[in-house]
Amino acid sequence: MRRAVHDYFGTLRIPVLEGRVFTDEDRQAAEGLAVINQALAAKVFPGQSPIGRRVQMGPNPTPQAWLRVIGVVGNIRHTSLEETPQPEIYISHLQGPPTSPFMAVRTAGDPAAAASAVRDAVRSLGADPPTNLKTMEELRRESVGQRRFLVWLTAGFGIIALVLAAIGVYGVIALVVSERTAEVGVRLALGASPSQVWGMLVRQAAWLGAAGIFVGLSIGALAGPLVAGLLYGVTPSDPMTFGTVGGLLFLSAIGAAAVPARRAMGVDPATALRAH
Repeated sequence: MRRAVHDYFGTLRIPVLEGRVFTDEDRQAAEGLAVINQALAAKVFPGQSPIGRRVQMGPNPTPQAWLRVIGVVGNIRHTSLEETPQPEIYISHLQGPPTSPFMAVRTAGDPAAAASAVRDAVRSLGADPPTNLKTMEELRRESVGQRRFLVWLTAGFGIIALVLAAIGVYGVIALVVSERTAEVGVRLALGASPSQVWGMLVRQAAWLGAAGIFVGLSIGALAGPLVAGLLYGVTPSDPMTFGTVGGLLFLSAIGAAAVPARRAMGVDPATALRAH
């Protein structure tokens, strides 16, 4: 249960999906009023409109324990982005004053600059001023801090793996070039241009890279559901992610093959034939 004060839902940009939220006139209501979230509406009133229905507060169904629903609002996550929204009931502070309230304030300018004004306003009401003021940006940053660290750590390992893969491709293509020195010499002696030799070797690297990327992406697609619980806002088979990663790996394979292939363009046919 949460108590809503003044324009709580508007301040936090919680959408009103059905009905209405609290107004100052609700103080005179003869019965308790409540706003529920989407999760509670789906659980208690599946496929029905909860407006005008009653919900019970507490385990004992006394007349004071029942509240009439006047509105449904969207779900929110209070602690982290990974949290599953729980069923919630909001009641007005006019009908149930809060004991240990949390305050949400929206400003038109820099929220950090308004901290002293907020403390003064609370002090003027005869209450102790809040000591732990944080901006929404700070709360979001703290909420995803651990995940951001894991993302950067994973990205670091991914970059290292990409560099090692590029080095491996470079070594393989360099070995292929050295083993095909005689063939390169013959091709050049028969009239092949250096650019044709370069294209031949790079195409070979491209085919090897494409085959490896296809196998890797196939395994990634099959293993994706295993990490679905660690993802937020993206599916395990997100096409943009797969396409970007595949494209980077393919470009790294081409780039790693370009250097030894370019060296092959300068092979002297007579020297290559005498060496073999």
